[in-house]
Amino acid sequence: MKGLSIIELEVSRDARGWNTHPLDETALRDGKFANVHIVSMEPGAIRGNHRHGRQTEHVLIVGGPTLLAVEDEDTGERFERIFYSHEQFRLTFEPGIAHAFKNIGEGAVYLLCASDLAFNPDSPDTERAALIE
Repeated sequence: MKGLSIIELEVSRDARGWNTHPLDETALRDGKFANVHIVSMEPGAIRGNHRHGRQTEHVLIVGGPTLLAVEDEDTGERFERIFYSHEQFRLTFEPGIAHAFKNIGEGAVYLLCASDLAFNPDSPDTERAALIE
């Protein structure tokens, strides 16, 4: 789908768990991220259900299973996928691409989010898009 990128991350695993580098390190070094935040989702919770008009957002799902729903506002094309706790992907949503996440598991899920636009509570650059109810 145009405007959506799903990149499987390299992961190192050992007896302690796993390690990955969730953000593009060149973009990080070049200062292309203006906002990094993390949110939690309890079982059954939904996050997102919106699109951004100006910013590109990158997300790493930590935990799972998590349902992702995406829709292109221009074409109406829709994409859904379930991500599981053993998978690490960087998801990138360009402006105009609606996205929503639902925790369909039994434990907490976390979303590590980074964007190229600083958060402004007076103008949050989000438009509601009810993809998951």
